[in-house]
Amino acid sequence: MQKQVAFLTLIFVILAAGVYWGLQQSPETSKPLPARKPLISIGNLKMSAMENAQGAQDQISRIEIIKHEGTLLNASFEQGRWSTYHIDGVTGFPLLQSSLSALVRTLLDAQVVEYKSALSKNHARLGLLSPSDPQSTASLVRLYTKSGTIELLIGNKATVQTGQFVRFAKQDQMLLIDKTLTLPDTGFDWLVKTMLPLSIDDVFTIERESVLGWFIDKSDALNRQPTSKPTSKPKQLQFQGEQFTLRNLKQDQHLAYPLTIANYVTSLVELEFEQVFEFDQEIWDASEKLMRLKLITLDKEKHSLEIAKQNGQYLVKITSAGKLNKLNNWLFSIAENDANALLKTKADFLNKNKN
Repeated sequence: MQKQVAFLTLIFVILAAGVYWGLQQSPETSKPLPARKPLISIGNLKMSAMENAQGAQDQISRIEIIKHEGTLLNASFEQGRWSTYHIDGVTGFPLLQSSLSALVRTLLDAQVVEYKSALSKNHARLGLLSPSDPQSTASLVRLYTKSGTIELLIGNKATVQTGQFVRFAKQDQMLLIDKTLTLPDTGFDWLVKTMLPLSIDDVFTIERESVLGWFIDKSDALNRQPTSKPTSKPKQLQFQGEQFTLRNLKQDQHLAYPLTIANYVTSLVELEFEQVFEFDQEIWDASEKLMRLKLITLDKEKHSLEIAKQNGQYLVKITSAGKLNKLNNWLFSIAENDANALLKTKADFLNKNKN
């Protein structure tokens, strides 16, 4: 009896696989091309030529990526860099340039290898329903170019051969291309996650403002001018050989280890967020405030960073009147481990061994 059940199960699996393969490859729904052709063209550029990729990217001013759940990306190419406006609609948030460049390059080099079904009833089968459909799993990639707008739906990856199914938004014809596209799963995936655009060399002083507070600076850095003249790039100014110092220690107090303070400053300037939202004063007011840091940079700009907690989530608010003032518009969430690395009292920096 068990052998019969196993045999029937095997037959069912083989038939199901055959049906699935047939739906993707049958002559009724597929039409191989005699020769591959570029998926898209922008202006007079032929997208199959990789050497033309940069020229084509220069003609793309904006990229949107939309799923049924909402907009994952609304990126504009400004001053030689990509920034996205899907967070608050006003302030451009920095993006991972490599992710956008890779997407554009793949689209430019993609070749159509096969025509699939042109029947709208088959769109769901290859994951190409419009994002307006509640059952849609497709991503709509919208390119704004100097010659017009290109709207391309990205569907399932092919299983029988390398490639992915796509269709132009205003056409029912489905296509198989020879490339697979890497797209963000959420609206946070392609953002630059480092919150402060600073390096450890930019930091002058850090102060925790509270009864548990402390004060950190670079040894003697405030008592003299840097050896180099200030430039538009303060990261180039370095105090060679100097260490960060925790001030106001008693005679019997010592750091836990030599680089304790430098490691703390590194944790601060390399702090990464998990999610970012448009700043909401009501949410911030309702949160439990845990710490406020005041930071002064090498170019004497003042910034503050506050950490709070709400519903088990650690939130960060940055306030700046200087070059970092765009950070005032956002509210960040960070991992618990990262929050704990910053929520230090003076005692946390010290050697607890009294011997």
